[in-house]
Amino acid sequence: MSVSTSTSSSLQADSIKEWVEGSGVEGAIASLNIHTIENSFEIASLLNWKYYSGSGGWYVKSIDLATGQYSSFGQFKPDIPLSFPNQEKAQKYISFPKGDGVEIILLLPDMDTWEKIADKYQVPITPEDIKEDRLDKGFWLWVADNPQLPLEVTEGAKKAGCLLAHNYIPLCVTGVWNGKQKKKLKAIPTLAPFLTNGRPIHLVFDSDITVKHQVQEALKHTGYLAAKEGCIVGVATWEYTEATKGVDDLIVNKGISAFETVMDNLTQFKEWLKRTEKQFKQQQPGLTRLDSRQLMNYIRTKYRDRLKLNKLQQKIELDGKEILLEEAYLLLADLDGIDCTKTKASDIFGKIAMENSYSPVVTYLDTVADKITPVSLENLATRYFGTDNPIYDIFLKRTLIAAVARAYSPGCKHDTTLVLQGKQGAGKSSFFSVLGGDWFDDSMGNANNKDDLIILHKSWIQEWGEIERTFSKRQSEELKAFITRRKDIFRPPYGRSALEFARQSIIVGTANGSDFLLDSTGNRRYWIIPVAKEKIEISRLTEERDRIWSAAVKAYRNGEQWWLTDSEEKLSQQNNQQFQIIDEWQSSIANYLSGREVVSITEILQRVMEFEVGKIDRRSQMRVANILTNLEWKKAGQKQHQGKRQVVWRPATPLLNEEGIETLKGTASLKDSLRIAHKVLKAEATSEQGLSIPTTPSIPENKNLLGDTQQQEKITQNKKSESEKLEGVAGVLKQDSFRNLSNYTSEKTLTLPLKHEINWQNYPYNSRDEYTLKNRANKVSERVLSCSTSNELEKLLFSREANKLELNWLVENYFSEAQKQQLQTIKATTQTNLFGKLQPEEVETIEIDFKEIKADMDVIMQSLGWSIEQGKQHLIDTYGKRSRLHLTDQELLEFWDYLKNLGKKSDGRVDS
Repeated sequence: MSVSTSTSSSLQADSIKEWVEGSGVEGAIASLNIHTIENSFEIASLLNWKYYSGSGGWYVKSIDLATGQYSSFGQFKPDIPLSFPNQEKAQKYISFPKGDGVEIILLLPDMDTWEKIADKYQVPITPEDIKEDRLDKGFWLWVADNPQLPLEVTEGAKKAGCLLAHNYIPLCVTGVWNGKQKKKLKAIPTLAPFLTNGRPIHLVFDSDITVKHQVQEALKHTGYLAAKEGCIVGVATWEYTEATKGVDDLIVNKGISAFETVMDNLTQFKEWLKRTEKQFKQQQPGLTRLDSRQLMNYIRTKYRDRLKLNKLQQKIELDGKEILLEEAYLLLADLDGIDCTKTKASDIFGKIAMENSYSPVVTYLDTVADKITPVSLENLATRYFGTDNPIYDIFLKRTLIAAVARAYSPGCKHDTTLVLQGKQGAGKSSFFSVLGGDWFDDSMGNANNKDDLIILHKSWIQEWGEIERTFSKRQSEELKAFITRRKDIFRPPYGRSALEFARQSIIVGTANGSDFLLDSTGNRRYWIIPVAKEKIEISRLTEERDRIWSAAVKAYRNGEQWWLTDSEEKLSQQNNQQFQIIDEWQSSIANYLSGREVVSITEILQRVMEFEVGKIDRRSQMRVANILTNLEWKKAGQKQHQGKRQVVWRPATPLLNEEGIETLKGTASLKDSLRIAHKVLKAEATSEQGLSIPTTPSIPENKNLLGDTQQQEKITQNKKSESEKLEGVAGVLKQDSFRNLSNYTSEKTLTLPLKHEINWQNYPYNSRDEYTLKNRANKVSERVLSCSTSNELEKLLFSREANKLELNWLVENYFSEAQKQQLQTIKATTQTNLFGKLQPEEVETIEIDFKEIKADMDVIMQSLGWSIEQGKQHLIDTYGKRSRLHLTDQELLEFWDYLKNLGKKSDGRVDS
């Protein structure tokens, strides 16, 4: 009987011949149970594998005891045994489907065999026992209902078929250990119904149990489970030879009478245990003891290629199967005759496993990239979600590349979350589940404990389902810090102490409602795609999954970015406005702000919301601050405002006068003026290759002193020279300082000769495409010249965004003289001068004493009662760093400001 249409008649005939001639199975039994299959896609589906590239073969499926129909569980035998990297021997038989646990296999008998079994054991078959709607006609229910019927437990479908053909009732396990549950001393669910009080259970395993201690151990477990339920357990043993290894070999080569003699002389289970224990002790001359170095060398030599650490799922594997480190000493004693302590064995096994660590995700991505034709990533959101906005295609493409980046470069920067928004039942979670496959998970809670972190680090794609619930349970600042974090500290399952782990995963989300964004300051971290389709085509996604990841790997290898450009970031912010929860205070405050240049929070609470001074609390202040941020205002520090010094807010986009120059208030400090002057004088140098590269750190577009196109046209029409522009600002700034700055922007910086003859094939990057190499060089140049200090440059060169080989090549072949000079300035700038990069030697230096700041931090933390550990934890939660030494200048100043505000709050003083 064959259920496959993709198999040849010759394969079916050969398989039946293998069963009939090789294992003594009658033709009727063989034809009922054997199915043949050759198509690799069908085999992969049967096994629940992603691919299959081996030969065709036969398979059997078990009968479900409850329904009498085929279950999904079975055993497959390829014509050519399969070889796996982590296994010494090729595998002849494969249990399926992968990932669903194991079952026993119940074969189909024909009616003639059933009647012979009933006659043999004198158990009648009544009309009620025969059920025509079942494939087995009710045979296995009849067996389960009659505990006086003896059962033969054997390993392998062919041996079970041989026993059934000779009128025995076989329960087939697919491995000697497969009668018990994993890590539990309990029978598997499909075996348990047959283990009833008084039932004869005969263990009919291969005759090599007399020489294989591992098989004996497995037999002990199965026998114990049966005896515990009151079964009468016997063990079949016979002389071991190659010709009589299995029960089918014995029957075919020695005849059925030889097996009947074995069954007449079964050894009772307890007696067999005593005999086996005595035999084992006689074979063991004593366990060997080795010192630590000898033991490590021995284990490394024997297990080096077989013992691995699965980095993603944080488990130790031996020959591809998980092992518990606390049982490693038992494995050494059992298999190698070596005696050592539990701790020593655990430590050495763990160390060697870590030397051979691997990521199953990386293995998968390498495979699809090398073997699968990629699909276009440019319109995936349009195709799957029915969207019509190009930014949504960009969101999805960049997220896919980010997932690849996190797999290949754990801990790389990815501080955003893709959120699918749409009605319930559209398939949003299924979309992520199919993409993530075995490495998708949605069970992480609010990430408040160690277990949540372990779950995150065991997955590749982690979903926050119904993300609005997460927003409601955690503060936006906490969520922002958690999403931004690149590393986490926790104790892994195989470890005895907490370790630091770089994230290999991305976090995604789904939302049913349309209003769920609370805090505009953190909203840039969410890329939201509204699902327009009624139902996402999950079947289509399943077919394209490997092609999608193949394309994402190629995009990553070609250096494509997984973050948004400045213009795309603006589109994302505009998109997020439709999902923003609007505060009811916002319209009143917006009306008040119209035409104003400076406001304070206290002013708004008193004049707009009509608060009394004594009733202004921190919560109201934060609410107004959030609204001001939503309306694109920013905190401008403490200024003199309305007769007193207080924290004020200004529009994020500066007000411009007729010439397009920002209006400078007399209250601005020299430091503020220098920043503004620097922006006015900011120029772009043309590289020797004609590519435009910033000579200074890039400034967000909304902070540029030059306004829109009309403002720039006014400036052009006025035809003011550069010196005249400087004089326009000099009325506010000190003349000497400003003149020094004007010297900094010389014509030599702006005009450079072109060099056309560059051998791009020498550029140290993994591509031979000239356009890709030029694009990479441009990006690396921007990143390098955007650094403010030598510390930032050093960190950049140790990331995947740039390296020292590339920088050396750029300096030698690509940089202009002005850019080389700027690079020297960066290298000479440390954390002792905040504006060290903004001016050459002529400019008056404005220094900040960071030692003094750190000392002040220590005093504040001591007054707040903070311990060193509390300080470290705050740095980890907020910046993902364990020490102040690793903070950038901006982060250090931000942390200092945060501590000062906490100190003021504890003193009863709150800035408005």
